[in-house]
Amino acid sequence: MLNLVLGRSGTGKTEYIRDLLREKAKNGDDKLLLIVPEQFSYSCERAFLETLDPQSAQNIEVLSFTRLADFINRRVGGITGTTIEDDVKIILMLHSLNQIRDQLNFYSLQAEKTFFAEELIVLFSEFKKECVTAEALEKAAEITDNDTLKLKLTDLALILRTYDSILLENGYTDEDLITHQVIELLNQNDLLTGYTVCIDAF
Repeated sequence: MLNLVLGRSGTGKTEYIRDLLREKAKNGDDKLLLIVPEQFSYSCERAFLETLDPQSAQNIEVLSFTRLADFINRRVGGITGTTIEDDVKIILMLHSLNQIRDQLNFYSLQAEKTFFAEELIVLFSEFKKECVTAEALEKAAEITDNDTLKLKLTDLALILRTYDSILLENGYTDEDLITHQVIELLNQNDLLTGYTVCIDAF
């Protein structure tokens, strides 16, 4: 069952969710997950520790999406491969750009520059978190009337598709871990059956 807690900022949505989890934890429920952005995980854990006894506080797992991947892997396993570090990402991005430089229309002059590769890595990381695919960029390019934007989106779609292909040959990023392997594991297992899963602060 999906329940939405709606309201403007400052109307108590976060405290409502925390109170719900606190009450369940006090009653001995140990299948409680609170998923929040990475930067909020510490403050949430501290809030539970300050308002619950140690045993009850341990019943609530506060996770970011990255920590959720680790939570799932610790219980069912199955996540394999090598995590690609940031410096390797730059090398792979530059390699991707070199492969398709002649096919780029808007970004061809930047294709050899390291700072451009770094910017693309940050951008594509955000794309993956928001489930923006190369196909979505291509569709956006098709419907826009702005010629410059059309060129940019078409180039970005080509770069993203090429980069993703090369990434898959070398390992995975944190974003890939969440979007691909974790989703597959959840589909194959009943790990979260019986859990109360709350998502807040996104």
